[in-house]
Amino acid sequence: QGFNILFGVLIYVHLVCCYWCAIGRGAPSDTGTSWLDSAAFGKVTPDGETLRDVSFWFVYLSGVHWTLAQITPGPIDIVATNSIEKVFNCAFLVSGLMFNGLIVSVFSGHIMQHVMRKRERTTKIEAVRLFLKQHDIGMHLSTRVQKQVIGRMQQEPSLQIQDVPALDNIASSLKKELMWEVVSPHMLTHMVWKVFYDLDAKEMQTLCDEAVDTVGIASQEELFEIHAFAEATFHLIRGAVVYRYDEHRNAEGALLDEEEVEPGTWMSEAALWTVWFYQGTAEAIKPCTVLRILPEKFCKGLSRGGIASY
Repeated sequence: QGFNILFGVLIYVHLVCCYWCAIGRGAPSDTGTSWLDSAAFGKVTPDGETLRDVSFWFVYLSGVHWTLAQITPGPIDIVATNSIEKVFNCAFLVSGLMFNGLIVSVFSGHIMQHVMRKRERTTKIEAVRLFLKQHDIGMHLSTRVQKQVIGRMQQEPSLQIQDVPALDNIASSLKKELMWEVVSPHMLTHMVWKVFYDLDAKEMQTLCDEAVDTVGIASQEELFEIHAFAEATFHLIRGAVVYRYDEHRNAEGALLDEEEVEPGTWMSEAALWTVWFYQGTAEAIKPCTVLRILPEKFCKGLSRGGIASY
């Protein structure tokens, strides 16, 4: 944000400088002179050189120097020498006053936000440390807890539709359409959902609005635990998950410990069709976004809708 503001200031200075140079070179003068008739090097030389006699870049940089001097307390030896230049100078001083106030307020606001976020983060970490100290938590576990807390606080959260309160102000039909736009590229990768959508697209959108959402998962957070009742089916949209098996063997009969789940993978689909318990533990190894389907709501909506008639 700071670089954007600095870039905006440089563009503003450049444009004003160009106008100032154009006035000096081409505007009519009621005194017969312009600021370009000032001494080129701040004092009269034996050759009598003025700014008209030096290079383009020296004139441009002199214009930039003059512009910056109008919006800061910096000194400058260039002055307006005719009425048009005086009018432009006065107008720019007024706009520069407002511009100065705007820049100061914007920078101050961003600095205060940064200070407040840092203070809030420090307060939360200190609260964790105090809790661990008061409850005599061992050094090894205490270090792991603090490391994970600090790591997760540094992660950029992945916003989901339920995390944006302003979206509650839009019409329910529009919100349903927005939700479908979010989930459909991932739902329709599954052949069953693709068939349902082909049968009744409108009913499928309603079903997704009621029983499907997206969830952000922080690094080292468990998506589900082994042998727990399967309350949802998941589809990994982005990120990485490690899946730890319980006595699971591959096609060759070798015992599998764990496997990394890649984006585009479905997990625990059986929960949609039967009572199911997770057969392993899924843990995020980097921040993830997953599609979550709630079986109870999904099956209930499926049975009452038009799709069931097919």
